[in-house]
Amino acid sequence: MIILSLAIEIIFEAMTMNSEEAWALDWLQTYETREKEKDAATSYLSSWWRYAALSRDASAGQANLEDDKLQEKKTSLYHNAVTGFNHLRNESSKLNSLDSYATDSSEADLTSACEDLNDILTSLPLAMQNGNTELNRRMAKVESDQQAIIAQLEALLAQ
Repeated sequence: MIILSLAIEIIFEAMTMNSEEAWALDWLQTYETREKEKDAATSYLSSWWRYAALSRDASAGQANLEDDKLQEKKTSLYHNAVTGFNHLRNESSKLNSLDSYATDSSEADLTSACEDLNDILTSLPLAMQNGNTELNRRMAKVESDQQAIIAQLEALLAQ
């Protein structure tokens, strides 16, 4: 059983990521998604500007294409622009919903630590009063000795 549990622990340790590996994985995933988003935006804008330029040329009578060919080309460019826009929206939504491998729990940890500290500060004086009668007796003796010393010093200063 001991050997089996040690083997499982070694395998588990080898398969888990440390914080640097998790951060690197998050960074790579974000970078790849941003690159895909940039490519989708480039594709969308390229198709849209080609469509706009062809439409402008057609309205100015500068397109050297027959009406059927012109309409077919405009439809194709418009379709590519819409497809590119949908792809861009998809990549942007992926970027907004990326799962993080390295979760930042610092705020929750700080809140938990503050609650623990408040509990300790609340319960510590009660524990000291209830469980340390000897300490309380000694503190009272120190305080009375201190008052006696102060009284002797004041008497000496008064003379």
